[in-house]
Amino acid sequence: SGTRSGSIEPASPANSALNFHFCLCNGSGGTDGQIQTTEKWQKQQPATPTRTWHGTNKTILICIIGDTKIAPPTDCQVKRLQLLVEELCKKFNIQTESVYYPSDWR
Repeated sequence: SGTRSGSIEPASPANSALNFHFCLCNGSGGTDGQIQTTEKWQKQQPATPTRTWHGTNKTILICIIGDTKIAPPTDCQVKRLQLLVEELCKKFNIQTESVYYPSDWR
């Protein structure tokens, strides 16, 4: 997210555009490792391409709350992300080779 705290709550910094399907909290704004689903996921709407992301309407976007310039993702976030990705891959028959992480993820 590039923010120190956040969640999908309306007053949260991570809620500025909600151009993602899941939010993984870091303990500041939501419980550490908490997975929140957005309205985009609930309504099965695609994320909108931006100047830094050019996915497709089949891309599932997950927002990890945190600022990697200050601190890495929490251990709980890493574990919960792994579980979420595994479950999404199983449910939607997504090949693990199709899962991409930002270069500064960990």
